[in-house]
Amino acid sequence: MDTIYIIVRSGKDRERAEADEYMCGYADCPLRKQNRCIQLQGFISPRCPYGKIRGHDGPTKRSRDHLGWVKGWKKEAEKYGDWTGWNKVAYIGDYVYLPYPHMDSDRLPYGQVPLPFQDYSNFMHSSDKPFIPRSSFNAEMVVRAAKLRPQAMVGGTITKYVYEIVPQFLLDLLELDPSLFDEAVSLEPSLLERINKYLPIDIPAAWLNQVGFVGKVYLDNSPVTLLRGWLEWEWEDEDGWQNKKRQPITNQVVKFAADHHRRIEFESRYKQFIKANA
Repeated sequence: MDTIYIIVRSGKDRERAEADEYMCGYADCPLRKQNRCIQLQGFISPRCPYGKIRGHDGPTKRSRDHLGWVKGWKKEAEKYGDWTGWNKVAYIGDYVYLPYPHMDSDRLPYGQVPLPFQDYSNFMHSSDKPFIPRSSFNAEMVVRAAKLRPQAMVGGTITKYVYEIVPQFLLDLLELDPSLFDEAVSLEPSLLERINKYLPIDIPAAWLNQVGFVGKVYLDNSPVTLLRGWLEWEWEDEDGWQNKKRQPITNQVVKFAADHHRRIEFESRYKQFIKANA
């Protein structure tokens, strides 16, 4: 396997320094070509069938070797550049990556059969193997995924899956494989209705700010928070510290997140505003 990325943590107090070496055995991975890796996605990293993470323990901060060990690994990490995760459907070799919450559930009403995931989630944790065989992923399975009704712990359908997660999955599939999406729609025309109201439109951040919107939006495909007069980014650094960056709202154009409950309301108001000022 090839090393593609390294994360180094210097540790705190008496903790040991650590280095995580991300490795990949699939040279033709389409995400790898974009400096992306699903193993970098989220707190609980998915276990890619073609990859692994090798951990290395170093000395504590009280050791005289600590600084040299950390510097050595950071110098090694510089060779690989910047990488990010991936949280949308993807074709990876013989598998399809489906990182959508509750889609990998086997808690379904009588008569519904779970999708053929490598592992299933439960009430306490999400599966770290959100993959199904590529050979099984066809239009019929897309329709099945859209019609799943995963059950909550206390009973009843998880409505977030039906009204937010499935539309996001369909939008992502439309981007990845339009022909498969069209084939699925031909089998089940109602799928198109599921995403029509979720297709985002561009809205000036200044207008949203003016009418009092506060919440999550997308700027250049990056999630940001629109506050009073500001756009704010948040991220976690290599030592686990939360960081924030703000940018004044000027002439930025943003998109609503597909799962935002108030998106339709503000899109409607903006369309009325455009129509009135046309």
